Amino acid sequence: MKNFKKTQALLLASFLLIANFFLAGNVFAQEDQRNTAAASPVGVTYQTHVQNQGWTGWVSDGEMSGTEGQGLRMEALKIQLVNAPAEARIEYNVHVENQGDQSVRKNGELAGTEGQGLRLEAVNINLINMPGYSVEYRVHIENQGWTQGWVSDGALAGTRGLGLRLEAMEIRIIKTEDVINPVSVSLDKGTANLTVGETQTLAATVLPADSTNKSVTWSSDNTAVATVNENGSVTAVSAGIATIVVTTVDGNKTASCDVTVVAPGAIVTEPVNLGTAANFAILAKTGISTVPDSAITGDIGVSPIAAAAMTGFSLTADATNVFATSPQITGKAYASDYAAPTGVNLTTAVSDMETAYVDAAGRAVNYTNQFTGDISGQTLTPGVYNWDNDVLINSDVTLSGGPNDVFIFQIAKGITQASDTKVILAGGVQAKNIFWQASETVSIGTGSHFEGIVLGKTNIGLGSQASINGRLLTQTAVTLIQSTVVAPV
Repeated sequence: MKNFKKTQALLLASFLLIANFFLAGNVFAQEDQRNTAAASPVGVTYQTHVQNQGWTGWVSDGEMSGTEGQGLRMEALKIQLVNAPAEARIEYNVHVENQGDQSVRKNGELAGTEGQGLRLEAVNINLINMPGYSVEYRVHIENQGWTQGWVSDGALAGTRGLGLRLEAMEIRIIKTEDVINPVSVSLDKGTANLTVGETQTLAATVLPADSTNKSVTWSSDNTAVATVNENGSVTAVSAGIATIVVTTVDGNKTASCDVTVVAPGAIVTEPVNLGTAANFAILAKTGISTVPDSAITGDIGVSPIAAAAMTGFSLTADATNVFATSPQITGKAYASDYAAPTGVNLTTAVSDMETAYVDAAGRAVNYTNQFTGDISGQTLTPGVYNWDNDVLINSDVTLSGGPNDVFIFQIAKGITQASDTKVILAGGVQAKNIFWQASETVSIGTGSHFEGIVLGKTNIGLGSQASINGRLLTQTAVTLIQSTVVAPV
């Protein structure tokens, strides 16, 4: 009996030991499971109902659900979070053909329709009670593909009112504290000239270079003139002007390029590069004089002549002696004998001015001796004009074109503009794109108005109350009489 009780006690102790082992193992397993779950990344899983195919299998974290290139509509979808906090949820609503926007669905609920043959056209997705995380998503749109790019946190993916089906989608969860957002985007060019049928690819640079999401979208404000695809390739459709805009998916940073499209055979001229001479409203080699009070908006400069050759301005030297000021100048006055680095900068600017003069004089000519040089009352279109005599403006002349059109006038002699006449810009033409290269005296009459950059070989004179929206850049002198000079932007 005593041995039986001893055996019974040993069996009970063994049972308790084994039970404790399994219990402890289970606790350890549960703890390990909790730790594993806590370490698992938050994600998303989703499925779509596709025309003729029904429900696709569940996919996750940026994988494609739906079809590409088969022309099949998405009709419904379900979205769920994975490893998310208990209080978190994902909400989504869709725009359905003939129904419009449905009410918000959440956490795996069906959005859209089954068995009704109705397409999904747009979707919005939001995270709720998920600080530190963002949801990003993109859709494949009928006739557009993935061109819309990634959007996030409630933004519209797809279209409304265009009748375009969604064919596929991708969704991903991003941990926002690990995200480096773009601060800017730029394009390799701000303007472009194309002929109908021609293509040109724009290059976008997103900064900082280590931005988490450097994706961009492209758009054209006038697709009848120019279209752009998801790679920034612009196609010229018809004559006109279109603005191409690139937008970062994260942060909606933008940059733009103005595209001018011309018909085949139309004239496209590149502007003359003024170099650092473009820093001056007036730049002369032998002097600038004014009968007060003139009004100049922009800087003026003389070189190699010294500051004494700027007369009538009542100049006051700055304490640094790098520049001077005048009540007649909204800007600064520079001369070769001012303190460094002014002398060197002026030498460069004058050299750039002379280079621009040669450039303008050497451009291939589109029109020769038009109106025998008397352009009074005429309307001129963009291109390069050449005259072997004087140009006369005895009544208003109009320069007609677009914002990016360029006019270059090569004049073997001088320009004489009669009093109280005007050079008029039409159609958006800009003074910065007009270049008058003249070998002899340029004379702008009393009360007259002139437009463009004058590249003079000899003197330029503005009569009393005359004005110019442009620049006076000459290899001799400029004379003003209560005149107005405004440098173009």
